[in-house]
Amino acid sequence: LILADSVTTPSVCNKGCVDCRNGFEVIDGETTTRTCHDACGGSGGSCCVDGNGLDACDNFSGLVCKDGSCNASNGGKVCKDASIERVINSCIGVEACMNAGSNGGSVGDVVDSCHGRHACAGAAYGGSIDTIE
Repeated sequence: LILADSVTTPSVCNKGCVDCRNGFEVIDGETTTRTCHDACGGSGGSCCVDGNGLDACDNFSGLVCKDGSCNASNGGKVCKDASIERVINSCIGVEACMNAGSNGGSVGDVVDSCHGRHACAGAAYGGSIDTIE
């Protein structure tokens, strides 16, 4: 069964990314005191914004692309407590990726996915997923 006649190419992060460890920016392997939210540009930033202008990446670990990833237009801790290797054009919506890869779990890349309220919340909680596309 063919549902579409076109092939889509996964997004790449060409807008830069922020390396986060437990919600704080990492530079040259060292965790700073700057939050990922602030490193993304704060309330008007391009990632880690929860719609109310607050931090959507509280305790997040991984790389988040500055392409609107880990954002929500109407509030919610989008990537709170998540551990995801790379987030590209993903985790968009209220608590979309909250707790993903937490409790000792791991999530590899999340690309062009997890759009919508609770879309991937709790994914790989205590387990592992290589890629979500």
